[in-house]
Amino acid sequence: MRKILLLIAVVTCSCTITRTIKLEKTSVANLESFYQNHGIVNFIYPKSLQALVSLDSIDKTTVPQNTVFDENGLEILHFNEKLCANHTLTFLKEYQKSMPLKLGKLSINEYLKHFKASDSSINFAAIQNQKKIRIFVNSASYANKYGVNQEAFEIYNRFKDQYTVIVVNFDKLKEWEATETK
Repeated sequence: MRKILLLIAVVTCSCTITRTIKLEKTSVANLESFYQNHGIVNFIYPKSLQALVSLDSIDKTTVPQNTVFDENGLEILHFNEKLCANHTLTFLKEYQKSMPLKLGKLSINEYLKHFKASDSSINFAAIQNQKKIRIFVNSASYANKYGVNQEAFEIYNRFKDQYTVIVVNFDKLKEWEATETK
């Protein structure tokens, strides 16, 4: 009986204790510096608070998380439905065009309409029209404290020459305030 009560207490405590992450507002300029320190030249980010809300409604804002599109621009659903970086790494290492893929309904066009590029060298139309795998790896400067960006940066560095890999930032931006009040 004591073991059962102890188990219930542990489960109750572990379910009610959560870590709150305070998100500080940052600027795109600060993020450019952050990513350059990690060897990343450019990235994309939600163009507005409303875009972030829309992305969250389709469960695309978790850090770390990856969204992968096939040659035809449809989202590839991972084999075990988990969107963890390790599964993406395994998938990219083993990927062959002849592999059967489980595809979702989300198109790359629908996904990209929510973003802005940090740099003019990111051409959304070119990314949408490419006939190869496109990988979007979620990251955030605040996530560096928790060690979750390493997986995104590993995917970027290992596969950027083989596939199109785009780093997606989900920090809270000061620039959103200016666009939301208009």
